[in-house]
Amino acid sequence: MERMDPRYHDVFRHQIYRECRFALMAVEGINSALQVVREAEADKNENGPWNLPRREEGVWQLWYSIEAFLRATGNISKVFWPPRPREKELQAATEKRGVTLRRILQIGEDSPLKSRVLRDHFEHYDERIDEWYRDEKGRGDLIDSNLWGRKHLAKRKGYLRNFDPDEWTLFFVGDEVELKPLIAAVESLLPKVSSPLVDLGT
Repeated sequence: MERMDPRYHDVFRHQIYRECRFALMAVEGINSALQVVREAEADKNENGPWNLPRREEGVWQLWYSIEAFLRATGNISKVFWPPRPREKELQAATEKRGVTLRRILQIGEDSPLKSRVLRDHFEHYDERIDEWYRDEKGRGDLIDSNLWGRKHLAKRKGYLRNFDPDEWTLFFVGDEVELKPLIAAVESLLPKVSSPLVDLGT
């Protein structure tokens, strides 16, 4: 049986470990931001029922952390399911690398790590704005970066990014992803990549 160069795959192992750590740090950021938002919403003062400046600070922190989480999990996904490489002659090697690492680390095709749909929406946000403007001819509402529940969201049109803090579900127009299964996948993967890989056969 052909053996793979352990140095090659250990570089990817370390990259996966790095992105797992980054993803879980982002989860801590999401939790921290939600706590700020909840405290601000419970803080009644002379300016109204909410401490709006404090809440806004929490919302900024929340979306920063969500984007960091999507970026990290998207980078993990690309290791296991590589996009087309810049150099065509590397196509076979990148595909083989993805297959090998998925087998060694027991990552199934049904893993929540596979989909990069929401990550791609955030990565190509400029294109999504162009699409909205084309479809609405610049006249429709553009609702973005909200913390709405699913029921509230169903009554709205023209939304882009939305996070349901009760379900921990992220929405972008008609697409959605539950973050908790994705977080669980990262937590399960982290110990597998915390030390050098030993099974490098094909």
